[in-house]
Formats: sequence, structure tokens, C-alpha cells
Amino acid sequence: LPEPPPAAAPAPAPVAEAPAPAAPAAAAPAAAPAPAEAAAADAPTTADAFEAAKTARAARFGIPVVAAPKSMDDAKKARAERFGLPLSNGKGGGKGGPDPWAVAEARGSTKREAAGTLAAAANLSEEALRRAPPMALPVCSAWWEEGLVAAASGAAPLGASRATELRARAEQLHESEQQAFAAAQAKKHGSDARFVAKLVASGTIRDRLAALQVQIQESSFHALPSVRQLVSLAQRPRPEIKLQAVEALLAVFLRQLLPPDRPLVPLEKQRLGASPSDRALLCAHYEDRLKALYGEAVAVVSAGAASNLPHLKQRMVSGLHEMLSARPELEHSLLPSLVNKLGDPDKKVASRVTHLLGQLSQSHPPMKPVLLAAVQRFVLRPNVGERAQYYATIFMNQLVLSRAEAPLAQTLLLVYLALFASRAKDAGALK
Repeated sequence: LPEPPPAAAPAPAPVAEAPAPAAPAAAAPAAAPAPAEAAAADAPTTADAFEAAKTARAARFGIPVVAAPKSMDDAKKARAERFGLPLSNGKGGGKGGPDPWAVAEARGSTKREAAGTLAAAANLSEEALRRAPPMALPVCSAWWEEGLVAAASGAAPLGASRATELRARAEQLHESEQQAFAAAQAKKHGSDARFVAKLVASGTIRDRLAALQVQIQESSFHALPSVRQLVSLAQRPRPEIKLQAVEALLAVFLRQLLPPDRPLVPLEKQRLGASPSDRALLCAHYEDRLKALYGEAVAVVSAGAASNLPHLKQRMVSGLHEMLSARPELEHSLLPSLVNKLGDPDKKVASRVTHLLGQLSQSHPPMKPVLLAAVQRFVLRPNVGERAQYYATIFMNQLVLSRAEAPLAQTLLLVYLALFASRAKDAGALK
């Protein structure tokens, strides 16, 4: 078949010509502002209305009008004049700034300064760091191994009157030592010190406890402000805060601050001689203050053992046992508090005390006579309930004696006979 003819190509579209540029129009005269816009321009601004309202309120109530600061420098100057503080340049001291030691002395000992010296060290300038006095005590953990307090040959104990005279001097030395330690920490740690200080000042209870323990771990000799803050938290009435603070106190006292082989010596019994050195006096003052703070912690735990909350009571009883078992400090206060819980109305608490006393006699065999004497004084007191006598008898029955402990066995037999005699006086007990 013949091929079809080829299709015709489409015709190109006509190209439209661009219009010729129009002649420039004459500039139109500026339109007159609308009446509404003119009224808005003449109306007072929001700031003016606020100032007018403030002036009217001040005139109504007789309050002086205080002009708002125009800049940050004006605000800082007004605040410094209001509170009587030196004007700071915003860099924490230095050239033109305040003297940190003068500011601390003017403000006095506040609660935040007692919480830890790192808060004061966070904003120290380089000039203040250079002017800081050197530390007299070493930065250490086991402070009793330093041997800084050595009894003077032939020296007698200081006594109450002499200790009172030296305590004022020791307090001044302690404040200077804390300032030197704060400066050293600021120079060494910097941002870490500021972060820990911020947690201590404005953190949650858990954060504050953790930050205080970190401060204590830095140096035992310089940990008294942080320990004092922990004791204050443990003295709060809320059981949750008390439990957490007591846990932290037990950790720092039993693992770091208390010597394992001797009790703490108060300042009255220290043998420092006629003219003790600053370093020896500082160490003796530290030991005296540490003993006082531990006494406050023992009082908190003993009071918590008498709580009406079962979980709080159980934890405090366990804390008394831990203190007795770990360190010999204040044994004469801890042991009666633990033995008295044999007469607790809660059977679980009394049974647990019996078990804890048995564990104490096994872990510390030399304490058996002391434990037996404390239980004897408790069980032979007048008006002791039958249940308390029952749990005390269970503890005495579980004492494991050896042939070398014949005097202890004789004492135990005498306690049994005295207990039987007291029970025999009750006519109802023999029926």
C-alpha cells in the first residue's frame, strides 16, 4: 500500500510585542494623615499610663514614689545603698570591687555560711585568693592519723576555766582556717565549687544531702559547717527528711570522721600545756566540736527510736546498733537507749533489739560484761513489764560463755536469782 503523506508541521505561535514603557507619572501629593492616626500619635503611651497610675496610687496611700532604674548599673547601685553593701563591679571583687573578707565580716555568720564554706568561695576574685591566709591544717580524710595533737610532757588537763579562755581564740583561728580552705577550694575546683555551693543553697533535700557529703569528703578538718547543716536537717520533724539526714550522718561519722580505736577527747581534757600552738589548738577545738555534733546526732537517733511510726522506729534502732558496733564514741549514751527498747510496746521492735544485742555480743566479745550490766539494770528496775523481762531473759539466755568467763557466768546466775526473787514476791505469779 502507498505510505500516507507526512503531517504538516504546526505553524509557530505569533510572538507578542512588549508594550512600550509608559511615561513617568507626576508624583502624587502626600496624603494628609487620617484623624484616627493623629489622635493615636497624641495619645499617651503605655509606659506613661503606668507611671501616671503609679503616681496616683502613691498619692492615694501616702507611699513615696520610687523612680525605676534606667539601667542595670542604677539597679545595682540602688540595691547597694538600700542594704548598706559595697558596690560590686559584677566580677566578684578585684579592682574596684568589694573586699570579700570585709563583706563576710559585715554580714556575720549566716545560715548559708554555716552550710559550707564553698558558697563563700565561689565568687572570690584573684586578688582575694592571693590575699587569703595559708591553711594551718592539712586537707585529709583520716584526721586522727596526722598526730597534730600531742600531749605535752607533764601537762595536766586544761580544765573548764582554761578551756573557756582558749575557746574564744580557737573560734577565731577556726574562722580564719575556713576562709583559707574556701579560697583553696575556689582556686582548685572553680566551677565545681560553685555548682556544689548552689546545690547546698537552693537544691532539693536529696541534692543538699549529697552536696554536703561531697563537701565533707573534701577534708575532715574543714567539714564542721557541713556536718552542722546535716544535724540541722536531721532535727526536722518530717520523717522523710529525718531518715535521709540520719543516713547521711551515719555514713560520714562512721566511715570518715570518728576514730576507730578511741573516743573523742573534749577540750577540757586535752593536755596542751601552758601556751599551745595555733595548729594544736585548732586540732583540739576541731575534736571538741566534732564530739558535740556527734552528741547531737546521737540525741536525734535516740529520740527517733521513740517515734510512733514503725518504719522510723525500726531504722533508728538499727542506727543505735550501728553506732555501738562501729565506734566506741558515746557508748554510755547509746547502750541504755538500745536496751530500753526491750520494753517497747511493739513486739517486732523488742524482738529485733534482742537480736541486735546478741549480734553485738558476738561481734565484740569484750562488751559482754557491759551488755549484761546494762540489761541487769533494766530488768531489775521497778515496774518493768512482763514482756520486757521476757525479752531481756531471752537475750541473757542466748549469751555464749567460755570457761575463761566464769565471773560473767556467776553474774548471770545472780541476775537470774534476783529476777526469780522479784517474781516470787508477786503472789499471782506463783499460782
